[in-house]
Formats: sequence, structure tokens, C-alpha cells
Amino acid sequence: MKLLILCPVYALFLYTVCVFGDVFNDRNNDLCWEGLGKSDEANMCQIKPFRTDSAISIRSEQQKVKELRNDNLTRHTIQNFRLQFLDIPTGDDLKIHELQLENELLLFEAFSGLMGYLLPGEFPIGAIRNAFRDTDSSHLWIFQVIKLEILVVLWIIFWAILSLCLPVGVMVFFCFPTNMRRLNEELSNDSLDGTRRTTEQTLGRLLHVLLILMLFPVILILAGNEEISKSISKAPLSVTTIYDDITTFIRNSNMQISFITTSSTDIALEAIRKELEDGETFLGQPYQQQLTSETGLDMALASLGNLKNETSKVSSIVSDLLGECETAKKAGKALQDEIQEMTRQLVAIQQQCTANDRPLCFTIQFSGFDITLPLNNLTTDSKIHELDRIKKNDTLNKSIDAARKRYSNIPGQLVHESTAYIADIKSLLSRKRTDVYKSTHELDVLARTLTEEVNVSQKAIFTILENAVKWDLWRWLVILGGHGRSFICHPLYDHPNYGILGEFLDRGGILYEEPEFFFDFSSENDSVKIANVLNGCQRDQTAYQTFHIQNKFPLNKKLNYKTWDDLNTLMNNFTKAKFEVEILSTSLQINLQKLSLASAANLTDYRLQISSSISRWDLASFSDQLNSVGRQLEDTVIIRKMDNLAFSMRKLVQTEMQRLNDLRGRILYKITSLEVLLPTLNAQVNQSLSQLETIQIFLDNQGSEISQKVKRQFTDRIENHLEELYSYTTKKVTKEIGKCRPIWEIFHAGRFHVCKLIFDPLNAIAFASFFLILVFIATTPIVVKLIDIYQEGSREGGFSYSHRSLEEREMINTLPTTWISPPPRPPTVASHVQPTRNPQPPTITYTRSSPRPRRSKTPQRRETLRETLRLIEPIHWKSGSTTPRSWI
Repeated sequence: MKLLILCPVYALFLYTVCVFGDVFNDRNNDLCWEGLGKSDEANMCQIKPFRTDSAISIRSEQQKVKELRNDNLTRHTIQNFRLQFLDIPTGDDLKIHELQLENELLLFEAFSGLMGYLLPGEFPIGAIRNAFRDTDSSHLWIFQVIKLEILVVLWIIFWAILSLCLPVGVMVFFCFPTNMRRLNEELSNDSLDGTRRTTEQTLGRLLHVLLILMLFPVILILAGNEEISKSISKAPLSVTTIYDDITTFIRNSNMQISFITTSSTDIALEAIRKELEDGETFLGQPYQQQLTSETGLDMALASLGNLKNETSKVSSIVSDLLGECETAKKAGKALQDEIQEMTRQLVAIQQQCTANDRPLCFTIQFSGFDITLPLNNLTTDSKIHELDRIKKNDTLNKSIDAARKRYSNIPGQLVHESTAYIADIKSLLSRKRTDVYKSTHELDVLARTLTEEVNVSQKAIFTILENAVKWDLWRWLVILGGHGRSFICHPLYDHPNYGILGEFLDRGGILYEEPEFFFDFSSENDSVKIANVLNGCQRDQTAYQTFHIQNKFPLNKKLNYKTWDDLNTLMNNFTKAKFEVEILSTSLQINLQKLSLASAANLTDYRLQISSSISRWDLASFSDQLNSVGRQLEDTVIIRKMDNLAFSMRKLVQTEMQRLNDLRGRILYKITSLEVLLPTLNAQVNQSLSQLETIQIFLDNQGSEISQKVKRQFTDRIENHLEELYSYTTKKVTKEIGKCRPIWEIFHAGRFHVCKLIFDPLNAIAFASFFLILVFIATTPIVVKLIDIYQEGSREGGFSYSHRSLEEREMINTLPTTWISPPPRPPTVASHVQPTRNPQPPTITYTRSSPRPRRSKTPQRRETLRETLRLIEPIHWKSGSTTPRSWI
């Protein structure tokens, strides 16, 4: 019952809100990466001095500069790395500008302001809320409406009385003409003829002025009627365009938000996946480089390579030395056997000497010719044998190769021990990606639902508008009168508060609690305020911010890794996991210690011993002595034997003795070489051993910190990808894409079409109607007075029906109740007035009454009356015409 009473006033308002406002209550409504590491994390890659109790040898400045340059280049490459995201599609174009509302002329806006003074200043939101909630009785509610509209009711009563006064006055004048004339005669006298003439002229001029003024409201009514008709005829096209643009906006916004979130997530997570799978490059190698820069491990291992080569060289010399010593021993033993054989031969020859030669033969003494080459001390030295075993057993080389292999396998070993954590991180990121796709799917469902609701609303509104245009139902809008401005236009133009719209559409509003009205609001997005929506769209903010889509698709929760507690836990566990590196193994340490002891051998004594003479006597001199003694003997046989023995001795000296001397020389050369190489080798071994021991101590104490630092750099790289994803997506979604300025343009087009093109002309028609009533009220007495003067002038001038022409007499007889136009006359001012749609004036009845005393009038007065009658007659027949707009 209440809604039926409110229908003329509020139905159009609700309809307008439905058409132009429902989209604003959608029910499910920076940050770029500036470098891989923070300032403190970037400094991790800088070379730090390695300080321990055992100092490591200082590398050359050139090597330091080279490493620093490589480290800076690596950090610069990492910091300049950026994810390459896809370009965002723009979507379909909107057609709201095709309406070209900016070209419309606002001719009737001022009349709405004038009519607004008569209407309620405040929107009756309380009465409407009570009507919807049915909290008050019908009588109380009707009383509230009457109290609200009391000024309008009084205004309508006032104009109704004025409108009724016009026909009542005319009816009284023509229904009681005799009494009126008698009253005039009693009040008149013959001395007022001059004043009457002036009055007649004044009334005639005033009538012309009023007729001209009458044109203004008539033209205003026609223009307003035409404007309303044109606007209503365009309403179906405008509504179609508006709904199409709303659908396009929903589709474009959903497409852009879904595209930017899914594509950016895929790109970022794919980059992270590749880095996780290529852990040796992004995790292991940086850790290896960090160890190298911190400890100089590469130089230590390089020195081990040099040590390996030097050791191999020394070991080869020792092996050759021992071999030649064995050969020398054999050669010395063979030489000693030969000398002993010669000694037996000499003894036999001496025994064969004759008695005369015997004294001379026994002068030859061959004792003391023993070969002495002291090699046993050298060959039995344990250090020399240890150096020889190094080459044979190859344990040192194997331990050095194992250490270098462990160093080269550090990246793979670190990745292998981090496999479980990396797998967990990949699995978690995959779940996050799935969550993003689920959220975008929910946005798709929301967009489809909104599109379906918009299509349903469009069909309903379009049907209503078609029927309104087809049956001219829009003319009933006149019932609203000026209420359209107060109840519809004022809420729509209430910038920036939009309080009335908020009372209907915000949380706790009238329509919010009535799901059967237009759409069902969602409690998940009840923070949306219609005023914030309109103001935000006017400032061209994004749909994500304006419609609070974060309540449905929270970017901070879906893409901000800082809110992912599970990922942060995995990252912390991965970073804090211990990783031990063993470079100096037990076998390598033992081998280096043995090599250090072996290389400390002192070969000087051995060299001096071996450098002494092989025998105490010179065998060559002994051969000469044999020849000299043989020449002094008498027995030729003995002489020949002596010569043969001397020859054999010389041959032994030239062959075996020389060979033994050569072996001794080579042995001495190798010993001398070892004396030169072993101190250097010993120093190098001790240095390498000291370096490796210091490095291993550092790795045992601070290796975990280095691994944590490198892992933190690796996780920072992953986090920077996620940060770049979040920053890029947030910047695009909240600041660049899905701008809702089209919604504001749609809303503005709707309110402009309703208020400026429909209600403003309605108010102009109402104003013109009131003004036209005033003009008619002012014109009617003048016309009646002039008619009366004309009739009196006709009687008093002595004109009768017998003296008139036959044509005039016939016209009067034919139309006794109206004035008949005289024959054509020259143009007058009134003849140029355009035909207007005016109500037909009251008919003046001509009756024949009994003769009355006549006043004598001059011919000049009669001519004046006749001229006045001619001025009135065109108005009479023109006022009876009709036009297609006669409904006014």
C-alpha cells in the first residue's frame, strides 16, 4: 500500500538507480626490485681478509684486483637482472562517447533551480526506510508524506484556485451581462469620455504586450516537449550503450587482472624453477667462489699441484739415484773381484820367479788395492726410501687429486645436500601458483555472474523503455513534476558525499537488506561505499582499489611472499642447514707430513763420503811398476807374464774403473741436485700443509657461516623474483590497469540523460504552465473589458441590424454565440503573432435585450470601438485552433 502511494514520487528514482547505479555494488569486489641484495647483503661478495692463528701466504695484489673485478662483475650482472613480463592487452573499446552528450544544449537547467524552491529540501529517506521495513502504520506514514509535501500541496491549491478564477470570472461576466452593465452605467458619467478613450488605447497596447509574453511559455512548452520526446526516443539506444559498456568494463577489467596475475606468476615462478634446478650455477659456484675469496683455497690447491710436480721430480731423482747406487755397488764388487784375481796372478808370478829375480819380484806389493765406495749409508736412509716410495705408491698424488676433486665437487655436493629443501620450495611455489589460478577462476566466475545480472537487467529495462516509447507512457512523468530534481537528480549530483545513494546501496541501506531488489549484495565486499566508488572512478582509480576487489582476490596474501609463513620457514631451514667441506683429509695430511719429513734429509755427508777416492792406490801406477819390474827380470817367461798382468791392469783401469767413476759422478750429481731441490720442496710442503691446516680450521669454524651467507644470497635472489612479481603485479593492478573512469562516464551519462534531458524540460514545462496561467489571468480581464467596450460602442453609435450589410447580418445570425471576423483588413501587430496552443477563450453571447437609454457618442468614438473589435477578433479564431501538442 505504501509503495503504491510512493509510486509517483519514488518509482522513477529506484528505476534510475537500477539502470545507472547497480554496477557500483559489485558483490565481490611499489615497488620494483632494485637489486638482488640489500646493502648489507651486497657487501657479502666483497673480498674480506682471511685472518686465523696460522697466517696464509699473502697473494699478489694483481690476483686480488682480478678477483675483486670478477666479484663486482658477478654482482653487477645479478643486480641488472630483471624479469621480462608480457605486455598487457587493452581489451575492447567503450562506446559511451558515441552518445555525444557533451554536444547537448542545456536550455532548461535554470528552470529546475526555480522549481526547486517549492520542493522538499531533504530527501525523505526516513519515510522510505519505514515504508520498506513496514515499521510505521499506514496512517502515520501518510501523515509524514503530507507533512513533507505541505508546501507543494499549498502551491498546487493556490494555482488551482487561480486557474478556476479565470473561467468563473468569465462565466459571471457573460452569465450576468445586464447587471454588470447596469453597475458600469451607475459608475460612469458623460464626463469620462476622454478618460475612456485613453483607457481603451492603454488596454489595447497592454493586450499586445501580453499576447507577445504569451508566446514565451508556449514556445518553452513546445521546446521542452520536443526535448523530452527526443530524449525518450533515444533512451533505448542510450541504455543499450550503457549496459554494453558496463559489460565491456567488467570483461576488460577481469581479463587484465587475470592476465597480469597469471602470466607474471608463471614468468616469475618459471625463472625461480630454473634457478632451483640449476643450483650448481646459482648456489654451488657462488659458494665455491666465496670460499675461494675468503680462504684462498684455490691458490692452496694450485700450490698442491706444484708440490705434486716437484715431489714427482724429486722422487724420480731419488729412484734413479738408488738405481745407480745399486749399479755402482755391483760395478765396485766386480772391480774388486778383478783386482783380487790379479792379486792371485801376481802372487803366482812371484812364486815362479827365479832365485835371481825373486828379490826383485817381491818388491811389488799389491796389498791395499780394495775398492771403497760408501753407498750403503745412502741407500739405507729411510728418508731416501720414503721419497722413493712416494713415486711407487702414488698415495700423495691420489690424496692431492682427491682434495682437488672435492674442491671442484663443492657446488654439486652443496646442491645434493640441499635437494630436499629445494624440492620443498618448488612444491610450495607450485601450490602458490595453483592458489593464484584458483583466485583468478573465482574472478572469472564473478565476472560471468555480474555479466549475466547486467544482461538480465538490460533486458528488463529495455522492455520497459520500449513500451514507454511505444505507448507514450513517458508522458506520465509529468506526475513527478519538480520532484524529479529533488528525489532523483539531487542524490545523483550530490558530489562528493552521495549520501542518499549510500542510504540505499551501502551496507545497512534500504536496498542492501532487500535481496529481491536488483541484485544480492555480498557480505564479503560490504566495505564498498557508493560515494567512494563514484569519487574513485571520477579520479580514474583502478577497479581493484575502487571496488575493494582485494576482499575477493587479496594480492598481498596471494603474491606477497612476506606473508607466506611456510615459505619463510623453508627458507630459514634451508639457510641454517649445516654444510661441511673437508679439503685436508687425513690421508692427505699424513702424506704431506711424511713428505715434509722425507724432504728434510741431509745428503751432504753422503756426498762427501762418496766423493772420496775409490781406492788408496793408483792402479795405473801399479801397472807401470809391473812393466818396470818386468824389464829388470831375466826370465823372459816371467817378463811376459808381468807385461800381460800390467796390460790387464791398465785395461781394468780404463774400463771398469772408469765405469765406476762415471757412476760415482752421476750419483754425486743427483745427490747435489737433491741437496738443491729438497729444501725448496720441504719449504713448499710445509707451507702447503700449513695453509691447508689453517683453511680446514677456518672451514670447520666458519664454513657454516659462509654457506649460510651464500644460501641467503640464493634465497634473496628467489625472494627478489617474488618481490619483483608482487611489486610489478601490485603496481599494474592497483595503479595502471582496470581504470574505472568509464564507470564514472557511464554514471554521468545516465544522470545527465535523466536530469538534464528529461527532468529539466519537465520543470521548464511546469514553469511555463504557471507563467501561462498568469498571462491568461492578466489577459482575460483586458479582453473582456475591450469586448464590453466594443459592444457598448456598437449600440451607442446607432448601429443596428437593418443598417448593416447583408453579409454581416447573415454571419451574426449564423453564429449568434461568437464574434464574427470582419472582412480582411490591413495587417496589425496581432496578425504577426505566431499561432499558439492556447485554451479557447470563453464565448461571448450576444442577446437582444429591451431598449435602454443610449448615450450619444461621436463618430470618432464609434470608429475607435470598431478598431478595437478588429484587434480582438483574430485572437478569437486563432485561439480555437488545435495542434498535435494540444495535450498540454
